Amino acid sequence: MLQAFFHPFYFSYCSSRKHCPEQKHSSVHGGLAAEHLQFPAHRFLHLHLISSRHPFDASGITVQNGCQTSSAFLAHPQSAGEGSSGLAIWDCPQIHVCLSSRLCVSAVPDSLPCREEEFHHLYSFISSKLDDGTGGCMYVSGVPGTGKTATLCEVVRVLREGVCQGCVPEFRFVELNGLRLTEPRHAFSHVLKVLTGRKATPDHAASLLDEMFSQRGTHHEATLLLVDEVDSLCSRPAVIYRLLDWPSHRGSRLILVAIANTLDLPERLQGRLASRLGVTRLAFPPYSHKQLVQVLGARLEGLQAFQPDALALVARKVAALSGDARRALDICRRAAEIALNTSPRRQQRVEMAHMSRALDEMFSSPCILAVRSVSSWLQRAFLQALLAEFSHSGVEEATLLEVYPRLVSLCRLEGIAPPSMSRTYASCAALYACRLVLADTACRPWRLRLSGSRDDITFALRGE
Repeated sequence: MLQAFFHPFYFSYCSSRKHCPEQKHSSVHGGLAAEHLQFPAHRFLHLHLISSRHPFDASGITVQNGCQTSSAFLAHPQSAGEGSSGLAIWDCPQIHVCLSSRLCVSAVPDSLPCREEEFHHLYSFISSKLDDGTGGCMYVSGVPGTGKTATLCEVVRVLREGVCQGCVPEFRFVELNGLRLTEPRHAFSHVLKVLTGRKATPDHAASLLDEMFSQRGTHHEATLLLVDEVDSLCSRPAVIYRLLDWPSHRGSRLILVAIANTLDLPERLQGRLASRLGVTRLAFPPYSHKQLVQVLGARLEGLQAFQPDALALVARKVAALSGDARRALDICRRAAEIALNTSPRRQQRVEMAHMSRALDEMFSSPCILAVRSVSSWLQRAFLQALLAEFSHSGVEEATLLEVYPRLVSLCRLEGIAPPSMSRTYASCAALYACRLVLADTACRPWRLRLSGSRDDITFALRGE
């Protein structure tokens, strides 16, 4: 871990991030096309965060990437306190667009607060492998919305800057999302196409990649492979085994980072799979309410758009439910829309009333109301068992046979006699009839999914 702090480029990066505007670099590194390496285009479409490194004249106009924004709506660095004055955020359409873009879940911010330690771990692991010319595997886990993928993408961006400055060896970056694959074995075809531009069947692609990652010699560029949602590939253990086998080849320069929502995925795999995936781990804990306030504050830096109490309210609500920063951003964006549409022009910021209304809307969705209307204890217990199975497997799909043991355990915990399989099937059918549970009836046994988000179902079952 200390290697990251003593890396010469790491020092220059930390210094430049504090005192210099972000620099743009070539969109092609290590021979890989820009479409595979660059971050989302909207990173540079929304207004850059305003800080001391972006001074503003109160009467000036800021134009960035074709978006003209009056700086009168932005907090001046010397007057960004509680008593500073400004015009309403909805007096200028560009300001509202800027605010919405900053609160967009897919927007990439200038910084990732509260994830500094995780950043250091990832940077240290990857940079050490690049410097040594060796391969390796790291398993990153955490519930959705805790910044796993965003942190790794920030590490990749910093490493790419190091490549441009000649401080970091060149590497190729490949991103693979298990949920976007029609079948797990298509992962091989995707990786081969990104690296070589060639199209091949999964079996042929796997053979070519076996040969590629078995070649020895430092003249070959290193490859950083991000496998997001790796738990969705568990239905084909052979695919995961082959992916994890590549970094272990002698002379391989493949660095694999596997990201999943479950902590115990290595333990649920067998033999060498578990040992290879579980050697180096990094867990992302859910955001606390204080951390969510920092995350939201970083997104809104330089704008006097929200009352501090309003941000604290949504942070506490979301932290108590899941700690998902994406949900907090969605609620804040909705609160800004409510303020735009309903508040008088003299109103300065999004206040508690707007945030409370956004929270009521978010947590009073038809799905939540439908779950709360379920009176059968067995049906509610079935939903809880389904959620438990999703949390265990990391995949939001399960069969009735997989859910039933969870239901039995829940009943025994409550001191209630477990239901028969026929009663369980009837409860599942009732939930399917009211569309709280979606089922693939063509499969035997049924494959079950929730019609709403896990957070909404959990919130409704808690009865809050």
